[in-house]
Amino acid sequence: MPILSVITVVKDDPTGLRNTLDSVSQQELVDPTQLQFVVIDGSSPSLEDVVTDSGITNVSYLWQKPQGIFSAMNIGVSHAQGDYVLFLNAGDTLFGTQVLSQLIDFLESGSPTWAYGRVQFTSPSGEDLTEPSWSYTAERSRLFARGLFPSHQGTVMRLNLIKSLGGFDETYQITSDYHLMLKASKASQPEFIPFPIAHFQQGGASTQNWRTAVAEFHRARTSVFEPHGFKRLQEWTDTAVGFAKTSLAPVKAGLHVNR
Repeated sequence: MPILSVITVVKDDPTGLRNTLDSVSQQELVDPTQLQFVVIDGSSPSLEDVVTDSGITNVSYLWQKPQGIFSAMNIGVSHAQGDYVLFLNAGDTLFGTQVLSQLIDFLESGSPTWAYGRVQFTSPSGEDLTEPSWSYTAERSRLFARGLFPSHQGTVMRLNLIKSLGGFDETYQITSDYHLMLKASKASQPEFIPFPIAHFQQGGASTQNWRTAVAEFHRARTSVFEPHGFKRLQEWTDTAVGFAKTSLAPVKAGLHVNR
């Protein structure tokens, strides 16, 4: 039985998928059976040959008619066999060749319900972006409305937690991973993983469709936390400030959303 299932969702991005596959194939694992790799492919033509050529063992590959990223991620969850799940979508790469070995050791020794680590963000041009220092406890007290929260590329959850929370809500176009993280934050306190997990290049749906993303972030927070009184006013204020800052970001240096 694997300890960790890494799930990759891809649609018409062979270059991104190869980068992710290379990152996984280079991992130095003491026991490869502790890792399951799941690929959910919505590409046309399929990218099954790219997966086969990667040489990664213990791969579960499935092609499905495109129905949205969160539908694909839910299908990935249904095929996962590990105790824990990490989502590393096409184009995302792991931070070094020993990350999964370190991560599996961390999970086995501490048995957290869920945990998060840092992610190195890069701009579409390949420039490293400096993430501001932030506190999970402080941001949780603000309902994660200030744009700082665990990224799904650095978040590991028990498979049974994801299933108990209902998986990814497919009514969200962009922010269902954020919505799931909010629900997990209500269920239990996460552990902090003391080493970086992944690289993530910005420029995806949350960056390109930032107005929809901001609206969905707000919807997710009000749905999960149901804030009242001062908390509701505070959430609305943080949302408005975030909208104003984000509206200027594409003009200045590109949107930097922590996801």
